[in-house]
Amino acid sequence: MKILVCISNVPDTTTKVKFVDGNTKLDTTGIQWVINPWDELSLTRALELKDDPASGIKSVTVAHVGAATSEPTIRKALAIGADDAIRVNAEPADSYFVAAQLAEVVKKDQFDIILCGIESSDFNGSTVGGMLSEFLAIPSVSAVSSIMMEGSQSVYIYNNTFYNSNPGGPNLCLINNLEGFNFRNNIFVYNGPFLFKGQVIKGELFQNNCYWNLGGDKKFLGYPEIDKWALSNSKEQWKGKSTFVYADPLLNDTSTANIKNPYRLAGLTIFIPTATSPVIDVGYDIRALPGGDEVTKDLAGFKVPQGKGFDIGAMEYFSEK
Repeated sequence: MKILVCISNVPDTTTKVKFVDGNTKLDTTGIQWVINPWDELSLTRALELKDDPASGIKSVTVAHVGAATSEPTIRKALAIGADDAIRVNAEPADSYFVAAQLAEVVKKDQFDIILCGIESSDFNGSTVGGMLSEFLAIPSVSAVSSIMMEGSQSVYIYNNTFYNSNPGGPNLCLINNLEGFNFRNNIFVYNGPFLFKGQVIKGELFQNNCYWNLGGDKKFLGYPEIDKWALSNSKEQWKGKSTFVYADPLLNDTSTANIKNPYRLAGLTIFIPTATSPVIDVGYDIRALPGGDEVTKDLAGFKVPQGKGFDIGAMEYFSEK
């Protein structure tokens, strides 16, 4: 299996930004350019997966759209551990153009997994990944905080919060229709259909997830209620008992947050469950999964578990007492 990591070239997060030409153009004088921190996190995780013999990952390639002046950033990615690199010699005019160019890269050399940082620290657009999946007509999963693989047939996607309040849009989770994809301890909040048009759930495993439709519609994938779906498809079941939660997760804050530096996530309060949330202490013990003993912190850097057990979602509830 091969992983492609898409990287962008951005000013160091400590750079003092200046503008010229009547505040219409960035003054690049003296700017230190680096790998977008979010992309570097993706590259680091890709290399960790490759280092695990059980993952089946054989190579990690980085791809970048930019001029020759961005070569130092690409060399940094290679120094970190990427096996090879591809640079599209073009000015990255906007997200649409960048995604289109990256799609052409993928078409020329097929990759099994494509990783993108959630956003770039300069424009905070968070659009390239989604556009890339559309260009390639392949499924995508947004805002992933963790991914584990055991051989080429097992991928663990756990403790993420997928939140989409758009009434006309599906949930942020797209299913790959491959056996071995395991979704545990995730929060799925949506306001439209759960899956994108044409998507179906087949061999994927779902356990201990929380679901909530903001629009109040209890129908789920053609069934009148989610429990009917779970019972009919042997999903969200364990030893004859239901494992899912269908309830408002009662999150602390669901507004949009732009984090320019992912290393400053510690202390973030967005999406943390409130004290009466139904997702507290009811999650699957991730430490029982292969490699799960390495899980010690949540997305914001808080210790897990905080209470009697793991919480569902990307953030652990913690008491300030």
